[in-house]
Amino acid sequence: MAQPGDRAYTILLSHLHKPTSPLPLDTLQSLITHFLSRTATPSPLCATVISAPLFRPFSHAKLTSLTTAFRHAVHARLQVLKEEPKSLLTQSLSVRLNLWARAVVAGLNGGQGVIRLVGAGGVLLGLDDLRGELSAGRRSWTARGRAEDEAVIALAEVMDVYGAQRDDAWEKEFRPETEHGEADVLSLSLLFACQFTSHIDRERLTALPLRVLVTHLMHTVEHAFMSGRFLQSLASSCSMGADQKLSLASDQSKRERPSLPYGGSSSVRQISQLSIDLRTLSSSTVFTSIPLLSRTVAQILPLLVETRPQDGWEALEDVLRQLKVMASAANTHWSLSPLSTVKDSDNLIAADSKEIAKTLWNVLKYLLFATVMVSQACLTSVVYARQPPGAPSAESLALLVLDILQHLSIVAPAGASGFAELKKLFYTALDILSADPSLSDEFVRGLSRAGSMGLSSSSSSSRLTPYQSSLQSVRLSCIEQLVPVLSPSVIESHVFPLCSLYLNDSTDRDVFENAHSVVLALFAAHARKHAECRLSTSSGPVFIEKLVPFYAQCLLENSAEDKLNTPQLRLAYASLVSSAAITSESLAFYCLLLLDDLFSAPTTDAPRRHRLHLTFVSTLSSLSLHLLVRALERIRAVVAEAEGTEREEIVNEVFKQIMEGVGDGEKEYAMRWWVENEKFFQGGKKGDELVNAGNVKRKGKEVAARL
Repeated sequence: MAQPGDRAYTILLSHLHKPTSPLPLDTLQSLITHFLSRTATPSPLCATVISAPLFRPFSHAKLTSLTTAFRHAVHARLQVLKEEPKSLLTQSLSVRLNLWARAVVAGLNGGQGVIRLVGAGGVLLGLDDLRGELSAGRRSWTARGRAEDEAVIALAEVMDVYGAQRDDAWEKEFRPETEHGEADVLSLSLLFACQFTSHIDRERLTALPLRVLVTHLMHTVEHAFMSGRFLQSLASSCSMGADQKLSLASDQSKRERPSLPYGGSSSVRQISQLSIDLRTLSSSTVFTSIPLLSRTVAQILPLLVETRPQDGWEALEDVLRQLKVMASAANTHWSLSPLSTVKDSDNLIAADSKEIAKTLWNVLKYLLFATVMVSQACLTSVVYARQPPGAPSAESLALLVLDILQHLSIVAPAGASGFAELKKLFYTALDILSADPSLSDEFVRGLSRAGSMGLSSSSSSSRLTPYQSSLQSVRLSCIEQLVPVLSPSVIESHVFPLCSLYLNDSTDRDVFENAHSVVLALFAAHARKHAECRLSTSSGPVFIEKLVPFYAQCLLENSAEDKLNTPQLRLAYASLVSSAAITSESLAFYCLLLLDDLFSAPTTDAPRRHRLHLTFVSTLSSLSLHLLVRALERIRAVVAEAEGTEREEIVNEVFKQIMEGVGDGEKEYAMRWWVENEKFFQGGKKGDELVNAGNVKRKGKEVAARL
């Protein structure tokens, strides 16, 4: 075991006492780990390490080596203790390691706050690594508890010293700074604090000024993304080459001087400001720690709301507003660039710009993921919490989240096409907002105005740029979820006019399908309200009822090739008939007549006619007994005209509707009708696929006998 008098130990001390050392950081780290782990009284060495001028000015590499040295020392000490000879009087392994670790933490006392923070954090991480091998004890008296206390106190001290805005130039002159301007001291300290906070007990964390901590963390995140202005040079850095491919790597207004004094024109190389900004941003220490910073903010916010509700709710609003500023800035700069009009970026971006485009996309994804993580923590914090007096409402916070997601639709549109966490955040925000119908109405009015701006009834989705398309998809997805709580006036004057722009144009599939989903949501909500007797019929038909003939015709127009596919058409038309039948049997019958007229027309081609036949079958579950009788007879005629696999598919779908779709009041008649026509349908029915057809036949005969 090394002793303080050993030559190697003396050499280490001599290096620590100098402001510079010829030894690399890895070597110093290994030496510190070695000697800390091999002495039973590590406090003197620990005190020497944290006061060493060698680790000033601060840098991420230096502080990382210190954290790693203390962390590895815990592991190494455990191995040393295991190799020591034992006797009956020898204390247990966990007690001896605990005593040693407490001595290490004691050696941190009186040191500079940043060094104490990373030192205590390293010990904490090491002990956490070995928690399975250490016996449990009173947490507050263990070395782990001491390390947590020291980390919390050191972090509070760092925020107090470096967090306040100081204008005194004399004081700044003598304040320790980071090496080569890598990052400010507070931001650098927070990067390491984020590694430790998840390992610190919640009760100890509450001793910190949590709102101040959240403010500093978000300031660091904001600084990492240049407040969302990292794309401000995007438009000026784009140029179209002779091959009609977009270049992001050149800027006519920015030229790099030739490396040689007599270099010719060939030595002049253009470098875009965008590539400089992205390279600087993506290579920074703070940016690479964005996931860690975001996770810590998401950890602290619920704790703040729980322990200090007033500060917590106000902090949530401040955080979301900061995220909105960054997202809005990125969205604005993106929309002004040629990239917002590019549909196939892989094939339309020049080869020399592929790497820049990849970096740009990576930065945008970092922004989206950080936003989703923090925003989800904000909404989760308020779902089951009581709103303090004067604090922002949960609905207003949800509204901020939805605004942010609209801005970030340039990365990934929220809703059905988003990844799991994004969809969870999106629908959570909409659920919270729907609790306030008046605010929902106001929000949808704004969406409609923004979505209709610059468009007319003759406009089509084919004129939408990819940027506009993603925005419109998110708007329509928002409206669809809020339909049940919207007022009739908003539906008539704002929702349907926006949807009508895209109902007959399938060029942009997302917008086209979303528009139809919104209209179907209108009918479903109307049917639900009608069933709950929440509609007044004294003033005549409401707008949705008047809309049935129009939308029925619209769906049939979209039954052609490259419009709605067969499952979409069947589901949409069945939903329309179901909604119409609840309101009025005559409306449902009208929808059937329109459908019958179209597939009976001689101009309808065979594939489309088959889709319409299947659509007609899909409406059976929505019909009353009176209409079902007439519909089944029409279907019999359809089957008589069909041949081969088409006939078989129609018969199978009819059977499925009878067994699984029609209501209890209509099922007996439908089953009797099936039994009566069994021989007629024989050629189209596959016994194994019809849910035990033999049992069904016997049951049908029993029902027929009773009737």
